[in-house]
Amino acid sequence: MAEKIKRERKPNFSDTETRFLLEGVMSEKDIIHSKLQSTVTLRMKKEAWAKIAAGVNSRSSSVVRTEDDCKKKWKDMKSAMLKEKVEKKRTGGGGPIKSPVWMYGDMIGAIMGESSAVDGIEGML
Repeated sequence: MAEKIKRERKPNFSDTETRFLLEGVMSEKDIIHSKLQSTVTLRMKKEAWAKIAAGVNSRSSSVVRTEDDCKKKWKDMKSAMLKEKVEKKRTGGGGPIKSPVWMYGDMIGAIMGESSAVDGIEGML
């Protein structure tokens, strides 16, 4: 029987890395979220993610993050935020916030193009 090779796991993104990731995604959001699928657009997306990963790596002391690492982190954060929003609507807005992604909720919302018009205005019925 062949022995399983245990995959080396990178440490979680630090707060600094996460903030630089979100700032990079914010600056490149028009390219990253483009619905177009042409060769030129795909190349531009790849270049945008390379630029974001380089920015994150320039702030990281020991871990090298790849473009795929950055893409996955962004996708996971976006997904967690949407999941929390659905849960919040389902429960009528009550209950504790479970996900640490809400620490970055304003930045994620700005990147996704959400505003108080979509989420509702606090204090209003």
